[in-house]
Formats: sequence, structure tokens, C-alpha cells
Amino acid sequence: MPKKSKQENGQILHAFYPYAHIKIRHGVYYTVLHDKPISTRIRCDAKLLKDRILSRQQAVAMLNARVEEYLGIQRGESGRVIPPSRSIQVPNPVKAGPIPVRFNPNGNAPNLLDIAEEYLTMKRSVVSAEFMKHIMSNLKLFLTQDYPVTEYTAIRAMIVKNANSYDHAPSTAKKHHRLLFAFFEWAKKAGYADVNPMDAVQAPRVPQQEVVFPSWDEFNQIVEYYRKGVNYKLHKDLREENIRFWTVLAKTGMRIQEAFTLRVEDFTDKGFKIDGKRKFHEEPRIRWFIYSAVPGIKELMEECIKHAQPDGRLWSWRNYSTPATNLRDCVRALSMNEAYSPHSLRRLAKWWWEIELGLPAHLCNLLAGHSFAVRNKYHRAPTLEDLEGYMSKA
Repeated sequence: MPKKSKQENGQILHAFYPYAHIKIRHGVYYTVLHDKPISTRIRCDAKLLKDRILSRQQAVAMLNARVEEYLGIQRGESGRVIPPSRSIQVPNPVKAGPIPVRFNPNGNAPNLLDIAEEYLTMKRSVVSAEFMKHIMSNLKLFLTQDYPVTEYTAIRAMIVKNANSYDHAPSTAKKHHRLLFAFFEWAKKAGYADVNPMDAVQAPRVPQQEVVFPSWDEFNQIVEYYRKGVNYKLHKDLREENIRFWTVLAKTGMRIQEAFTLRVEDFTDKGFKIDGKRKFHEEPRIRWFIYSAVPGIKELMEECIKHAQPDGRLWSWRNYSTPATNLRDCVRALSMNEAYSPHSLRRLAKWWWEIELGLPAHLCNLLAGHSFAVRNKYHRAPTLEDLEGYMSKA
């Protein structure tokens, strides 16, 4: 029988010292230095992908430590490498810090799990913890087998098979496609692969949903119904807070997260500051809402400030699920369109500004914090009747 290669035998060579590698024996990682194996007592067959990745990271760290000890590399309290003395002969200059698994010296490419470890380590420094959960969940769902990264056909077949086995909505499937594409595109740029397997996997088409939002009459019915509910007097303050929150969404056009994070210090005499939808978690996208643009907003926000919390928060809830759930219950009780949500109130505000108040479209986009393309796709472009009414007011 032909002898198995080191890659097929479960051995991953170390990046900078070719005489050291990791070996798997009976489901346990071994660090091997000059053909002398030592058990790490770390198992490699965990069920969850994140656990397998953590196990691999721990094994590689132990291998790094063993190689550094063998080469006489010392580190200070800050973790930096201390230059070796003249009596110690180091064969090659060594960089400080843990070194990721790269291409093997014998030409074999690493497996998916090898590069997923480095990819996740890199992404942790640039994305939020919440988005990191989405990335790890995505890799767990679709990378169920550990193929070599250059086995493009096998990887593509695995992804398509897993995608067909999940009953995801088109929008969810498209998000997974985008995350996988980003992972393999990074592998391509890092030099691990020459082809992105997701190039040949067609992204699902998300059908355009009908843009719906309540009219002002329906909104007033929701508010009236909520005020007539059971035990209104007992829970008057909480219910009026919900109504103020809904009214803010319906008149200012803010996203629910934007309205929820408002604080007292964000307000001035001329308007208030909005921490808008961010492209990157650590980079705020600030815009301003001016009172003179929309009538009645200043009085509404002053009423909200009167009921602000001692710590400066505008609302008493710790998350916005309470007003969203209460709005949904009212909509169902009144047998209205169940698509009505806090975000549909944002659409009501946009329609009110542009059609009824006659504000220019570019000003509406600036106040809402989005582009013309988003306006036409998600907020319903004006109809012929809307334009006729708009022109008469203009």
C-alpha cells in the first residue's frame, strides 16, 4: 500500500519550524518535535465546530510553546520575545506571537478547519460579539466535513447539500451565502486557495415584499384601543410610555434601535442627535433631526424628556421587545394587517413627510438616514396620485 501523506495522516506541520507538527492519535492531539510525540490530552472530536476550533487553537499554542522552549526563545512580562544570548545558537530568526497554520512545506494545503481558526481569530478584532455569533453559526451549519481547502468540488457539493437540507427563508439563505462567500474570498486573498467555491453557487433571489404601513386613521385606532384596555388606570404610566414611543417612530421616522438608544444629552434647542445604523460596530454614524422640518416634533420630544429616567435614558425598558410586542397584540386584536410593526411606523413617517407635508424627497432621505434606492425599494416610491398632490403643494 502507498504510504499516506502527512496531511492524510492527520499531521499539520508547524509554520516556521518544519521539524514540529501536530498529530492526531486516537482522537487526541499530540505535539511532535523531531519525531518525539507528547500528548496534549486535548481531544479533537468535539461535536460543535467552535469547540473543535478551540481545541485546535490550544494544541497549536502548546506546540508553539514547545518549539520556543526548544529554540531557547524567552518572553518578558509583556509577552515580547527577549533577544537570545550569544551562547545560544538559533538557526533562524523567529517572530514573536502565535503563528497560524500555513501551507505545509511538502505542498499540501490545509483543511477547512485549519483556516477557519485563523479566519475567526482575525474577525474577532473587527466585528462585534453579536455578529461573531452569526459567523460561527454559519460555519457550523455548512462546513460539516473537514475537506482540504483546495477540494473545491467536494466543498461546493457539501455546501449545496446542507443548504438544501435547511428550510431557510430566502432572505436568511442569502445571508448565509454572503457569509460563506466572505469566508472563502478571504481564504483566496490569504493564498490558501485559487478559487472561491461560492462563485459557482447561485445566491437565492429574495422576492420583493409588498410595502405596507398603517394609515394615520389606523394608527389612531391602535392608540385608542390600547388606552381602553383592561387595567389602564393601574398601568397608565407604562401604557402612555408605549404610546409615546410609537408616536415618536411614526413622526420622526427613526428605526426602533435609534429611538430606543436616545438619551437626554442628545437633545438641543434646535433638534436632536441620532446614532444611526452602523456599517461597523465601533464606528458611529451620527445624523441630526431638526425640529423645524416637521411640525409638532419639538413638543413631542419635550414630553418624552419630562418622563426620562434618572440615568438619562429616555425609556424605562431594557430592550425594545416590550413596545414591539404590545403593538403586535393591538394589531392582531383589531384584525389589521399583521405586517404592521415598529418599522412600518417608520414608513408611515416617510410617507407623511413627503406626500402630506410636501417635504422634498432629498430632505426626507436625510432625516430618515437612507438613500433614494432604499426609499424606492422599502418605503414605496410615490404613485401618480401622490405626485399630483405633491405638485399642487409645491
